[in-house]
Amino acid sequence: MKRSSPRRQRPATTESPRGILSSSANQSTTTDAEDLNTPTPTQRRRMIEELFSVVLESAQGQGLSAAQSRQAFRHAAQQLQRSPYRPKPSSPFARMRQIGDLLESWYCDADYLSATGTPAALPLSGERSLATLVERHVPTLPVRALVAFLQDQKLLKAESNGTFRPTRRTAAFGTQNPMSLDRIPVLVHALMGTITHNLNPVTRKTGTRCERGASIEGIPRQHLRSFHDHAKRLAQSYLNELAVWARRYQTQLTRASDRPARVGLEVFTYVEEEAPSRVRPPRRARP
Repeated sequence: MKRSSPRRQRPATTESPRGILSSSANQSTTTDAEDLNTPTPTQRRRMIEELFSVVLESAQGQGLSAAQSRQAFRHAAQQLQRSPYRPKPSSPFARMRQIGDLLESWYCDADYLSATGTPAALPLSGERSLATLVERHVPTLPVRALVAFLQDQKLLKAESNGTFRPTRRTAAFGTQNPMSLDRIPVLVHALMGTITHNLNPVTRKTGTRCERGASIEGIPRQHLRSFHDHAKRLAQSYLNELAVWARRYQTQLTRASDRPARVGLEVFTYVEEEAPSRVRPPRRARP
């Protein structure tokens, strides 16, 4: 004689303003909400792993071996135990900032502007010259050495009468050098500092930092250069406006104990590239 199988009990239900939902549905909804709002330890570890992957890919692009990358990681971990990373005043990137300040003065300081408001053509030496700009902003470098470097980087143009004019308002280098390399960790540190500040309930009380971006799909590849050029024009206009705003506040320290802060804004474009396919080595034939 066959025994009748016991009836499956229906899950308990709860009343909600939107109707009757099963407890399993409530649990699923809660889990989904938690997945969106609360990162798990696994998700935090995956974020760090992917961040390391980005760094290691960059290291490979710089020609570093896996052993050299491991050595750099160990050295960084030891350094972090002594003190956290901060850009050093004597670092190559600090010199890059000095060059940027020099170019900014050339475009904004009335002493170095022409009658039309554009950067004036300056001689190498004299009362109103490149030497006075270099002495003010990059005093540790010889004038001729800096001029040669700026010409090599296409930031300075020599006129036929022996004077010089800047070609760009910002210190953007077209070739790799110690300053451009040192800039990379500075930018990553600044970005992560802003994200951490904005996600921390305590620091958010002082106001959030600017964190904006645009992701655009469907741009034909033949128009990528047009995209980058258009973004450069918009960015430079925005940076010029920000520089005008900053000059109103840079001399308003009211007390001797007030310490000025260095703030910054970085604007850059990017293109999401697909990962290159790796060629698998041929399988060895079994003996």
